[in-house]
Amino acid sequence: MFRKLTTTLIKNFEGSQYSFTTLQRKPSSLNVLNSYSKDLPLTEKSSSVLDQFSAYKRIGPSALTQYSQYISAGLNHLDKAEPHSAHQLFQKAFKMSGKLFGENSKNAAMCLNYIAQAYQLDENIDKSLEFYNKALCMITSQDSFVCPTLSSDIFYKMSIVYQSQGEMSKALQNGQKSLNILFEYSPEDNQRISLVLQSLGKTHLLMGDLSEAKAYLEKALEVLLRDETKNAVELGLLYEKIGTLMEREGKIHEAIKLKTKALEINSRMQIKGEEYALFMQYLNLAALYEKIEKFPESFGFLQKAYGLLEKDKKCKESVHKGPLMIRKGQMLLKMGELDKAIEAVKEGIRLLEDENLGGSGMVRKARKILEKAMSLKRKHQKSFEQKDQEEFVMESRIVKDVGEAERFREMGYEKMKEYDVCAAQSYFIKALQGFAFVNGSDCKQCKELRKVLEDLKHCM
Repeated sequence: MFRKLTTTLIKNFEGSQYSFTTLQRKPSSLNVLNSYSKDLPLTEKSSSVLDQFSAYKRIGPSALTQYSQYISAGLNHLDKAEPHSAHQLFQKAFKMSGKLFGENSKNAAMCLNYIAQAYQLDENIDKSLEFYNKALCMITSQDSFVCPTLSSDIFYKMSIVYQSQGEMSKALQNGQKSLNILFEYSPEDNQRISLVLQSLGKTHLLMGDLSEAKAYLEKALEVLLRDETKNAVELGLLYEKIGTLMEREGKIHEAIKLKTKALEINSRMQIKGEEYALFMQYLNLAALYEKIEKFPESFGFLQKAYGLLEKDKKCKESVHKGPLMIRKGQMLLKMGELDKAIEAVKEGIRLLEDENLGGSGMVRKARKILEKAMSLKRKHQKSFEQKDQEEFVMESRIVKDVGEAERFREMGYEKMKEYDVCAAQSYFIKALQGFAFVNGSDCKQCKELRKVLEDLKHCM
């Protein structure tokens, strides 16, 4: 979450976020300063340029460069999930912001926002909320919504904090405030609006309100699809979320369609470091296909997951191969591939023992699956042996009963309807033997059967 959030902030939020690299090249004109704020709404753009130009005239480029370096380094530590180092750098930037831009400036509020993020990453919830509120107070003390983008972002992040603490009413309240600001001041910012809608959808999902959650997520998808510069990874995640909701509603076929779209996007992107997410998508689709009893499709996704497990280092470190191999064996058993199922389950048990999981419940479960597969194999072998024996007896035994001869004749005609000529011939011969034994070889039934057998010769 923080990786995505920080990336979004670097690209989109106000003031110094846009000036880290350029300020280090020692800007010398107002035109350069104007370029830092090109993506800000009009109300924020003018104040950002004036703040920085004023600081530039009073103090010069070196202090601005130092300030921006603190912010840039702090964001880098946030991105690496190093909250303590980030916090120290943001505190230094905050102290400088008072001298550079004024104690209650927008830039000072932005520093407080970053300090709050560091506390949030460190799971110090009380401090995080304290600094988010300080930042909001600082913004609104001058002019309400002079910085709508920053205000919206703070409300959004506070909703995430409350959501993580189970305070859903506050999460909804802050999420809605963030959304309202975006609709009023940045109605074209589809990516950010979609992000807030997704958060509100997740809050409703955690509250158990599936219909509201689905409505928000579908709206988020609609908004994101309108954006020409939409983030493909974010789009894939959104398809995945809606697919999970469909699954919970029991709409398995719809869930498969959405999760397949998500998989197609992620496979196409081939993002380095995201192989584990791809691995989990394979497993999810395997489970969905198993639910609708499409076992070959399910097995195909298990094969893909296992193939990724063999290649990717993170997958190898995070997942034991044994349970996945046993699951493959289970699926082969459902497909009727008994020999392959037995082989896969035996290999799964061996892998679990190699991974020091020989005494686990998974091994006991695997042994039951293995026992079932071997039992079915024995039963099938016995069934085949019994069938062969019955056929041998039928071929060697002479029919001496008219009723039995009639049954064989009827079975012969049934096999003719099924175009099974060989089986029909066998039954007619047995019927002919029976009628000949009881009524004599010149009886009406024998003549009929000889004619039928003669006709059958032309069909073979």
